[in-house]
Amino acid sequence: MGPARSLLVVVMAYLASTLGSPEALAVPPPRSDDPVTAHAEPRWFKGNLHNHSLWSDGNEYPEMIVDWYVRHGYQFLALSDHNVLGQGQTWASVVKADERAGQDGFARYRQRFGDSWVETRTKDGEAQVRLKPLGEFRHLFERPVGSC
Repeated sequence: MGPARSLLVVVMAYLASTLGSPEALAVPPPRSDDPVTAHAEPRWFKGNLHNHSLWSDGNEYPEMIVDWYVRHGYQFLALSDHNVLGQGQTWASVVKADERAGQDGFARYRQRFGDSWVETRTKDGEAQVRLKPLGEFRHLFERPVGSC
């Protein structure tokens, strides 16, 4: 067992021992002078914490995924691509992306976000599209808390 796995085991054991205690699980009663909890009603949030994009083994451009979830009333989303950090300059083959996103995936992406947004290039005779990291497109979708 390597050092990272050992640390993970120790952290998990600690959390299990502290969060499993009755004291940790007890919910303190709301204070009557606390404006946040005095009249708060339980509320559910709609979201998805497991979604993959073309950055790894998913079948859609990251912006298209986020756009779909926003249009369908989700309040939170995590893009959880495998074994890759969605950052920096990454280019994908348009043909291969279309194989995963559907034959018209690139056309739908370009139609939805426009030619000025979608970056393309040709390298060694192959059309490529740049996969944008979250930092470049989050401003298109994020809303202040409470406005969802």
